[in-house]
Amino acid sequence: DRIAELDWLLQRLVNPAHRLTSLVGEGGVGKTRLALAAAEALAGCFADGVWFVSLADVAPCEDPRQAQREIARAIAGALGATPSERQDPLTQVTALLRNKELLLVLDNFEHLLAGVAFVGQLLRAAPNAEILVTSRQPLHFQAEHVVRLTGLATPPTIDDPTANAYPAVALFAARARQRLPHFALTPDTLAPVVRICRFVCGLPLGIELAAAWVHKLSPAEIADRLAERVDWLQSEQGDLPQRHRTMQAVFEHSWSLLSPPERQALTGAAVFRGGFDRAAAVAVLRTEAAHLAGLVDKSLLYQNGEGRYDLHELLRQYVIGQSVGSPRRVVDANHSAHYLDLLRDHADGLRGYAVDEALAAIRPEIDNIR
Repeated sequence: DRIAELDWLLQRLVNPAHRLTSLVGEGGVGKTRLALAAAEALAGCFADGVWFVSLADVAPCEDPRQAQREIARAIAGALGATPSERQDPLTQVTALLRNKELLLVLDNFEHLLAGVAFVGQLLRAAPNAEILVTSRQPLHFQAEHVVRLTGLATPPTIDDPTANAYPAVALFAARARQRLPHFALTPDTLAPVVRICRFVCGLPLGIELAAAWVHKLSPAEIADRLAERVDWLQSEQGDLPQRHRTMQAVFEHSWSLLSPPERQALTGAAVFRGGFDRAAAVAVLRTEAAHLAGLVDKSLLYQNGEGRYDLHELLRQYVIGQSVGSPRRVVDANHSAHYLDLLRDHADGLRGYAVDEALAAIRPEIDNIR
């Protein structure tokens, strides 16, 4: 499913000039799976091996020194080092890696960003070590090379004649057959499967959680339920980490890492349909550009090639549930006023000789206007 991304990643990891690489993307997009595939492929390329360090179960920490110690303890444990009562874990791990030629995979780093300075310390102390990080946001190091993962490619339309060939559809079919061996993509099932894949924006975890229900519901029923509520999408599979058993849990983890202004900006962004530009963000959300940039950084908002912002539909459902009362009403009122002003500004053009210009301005905002 990630052949191109894996090839791109491997090329950088075998290049000594790329000593710090970050796999960045929203929860459930497949960062850990891709990191493990890269680690397996490179197992024989480093004299002292490839070491995987899971940080998922380390408690969040905002104190920089304590966060560094927690990261060091996790690394020491993965390397099989015995904890030392006399030696600080930071010193112990730095000494362990100093002369090693290895690849260190630090998985799920986003809740320990306060301790990011220790990563820089390791790179300086161990010149032959490389580090691959998975996180929901970059580390913001000068030497960092960021690989941003997005959802798997999905068919652009429900009736695309080549829908079977898209990675998102293929993943759904493969996971569905694990639960229902005779499952097949037929004219009756293909269209709703495409609906599901498009609705979750190709997010691998969303596809897998949805496909796990094919033994109880038809693809059409799954698609209909998805459109109703996000908290329905969950799995009973015991080998999934708790944080990945529901999309609700994925979003709750991301929500917990946001500052109050970022939460306010994200819940407000749910009012838009079809995306929005920076001018609309200022007028409707009354937020600063830095907060929007922070949400893009954390893989919660995304920007297309034209600079418009948007968020995934599943995330939209979740944040709407976090937004109630007067703040929501204020945002709704701002939204209505902004797009009515847009129509008013182009009213003369629509009635006169500037129809094409007026339509060009209105067309990108038609979903918001509706």
